[in-house]
Amino acid sequence: MTQRRNLTAVQIVYRKNRINHRLRFGIPTIEARLDWRRKLVAFAPGSVFGYIRWRANRFGTQDWRLYVLRSVESGALATVPGVMPGADILLATRGTTRTQRALGVLDMLEQGAGGLSQVTDAYWRHLHNRLAVSLAPHEFSPLQAASFAGDLT
Repeated sequence: MTQRRNLTAVQIVYRKNRINHRLRFGIPTIEARLDWRRKLVAFAPGSVFGYIRWRANRFGTQDWRLYVLRSVESGALATVPGVMPGADILLATRGTTRTQRALGVLDMLEQGAGGLSQVTDAYWRHLHNRLAVSLAPHEFSPLQAASFAGDLT
């Protein structure tokens, strides 16, 4: 059984036309509704999940971020707003253009063989670097996942 002190908690918040902090993918170990606008989810160490933070005001989108994070038991944790105590950042985008590009790639990966659960940490970092310099990422194949895991039989 997973000890609660090793979990990574993520705050989910929704306020119509103002705030939408939500999970894009990932399966939490624990889920607790705080009220009708807020929820707290927790991930076991080693879990990979996508977290979107969107904020707007009457003039439109003010901040839009996408994170792909891996929860870790201990060690070097990067701090991400809404994620406690922190996580290993595999991909981070900020701004409308980069975040939309990243979401498009996530959609393609989700439809591919195996879905997002097969994507390796190395590919997430590759995707982060390519999006940061506005270049198209290389395609991800199931063969890459198998070779990374050592399952080439």
